[in-house]
Amino acid sequence: MNVHKPEYKLNKAIKRLNEDLEIPKTNKKIILDMVDYILASGLSQARAVKYVYCLKGTSKIMGTRSLKRDILHPTYSRICF
Repeated sequence: MNVHKPEYKLNKAIKRLNEDLEIPKTNKKIILDMVDYILASGLSQARAVKYVYCLKGTSKIMGTRSLKRDILHPTYSRICF
């Protein structure tokens, strides 16, 4: 049993992301795709939570600009075949 409850924290982070009205829908989709990629790559759920919060904050700072084009392009282009 893991006392840190990473699955619960990941679900909560995703729920908060989806409820946040300041983040454009395109950036939400990009963040969720990135989480799927992280988990598929074998990284931990705790690492995925960290990415959600970091990318969420970055998206808020950037406003309507796309995370894909401005931040994640090198990584994201490898994810989307």
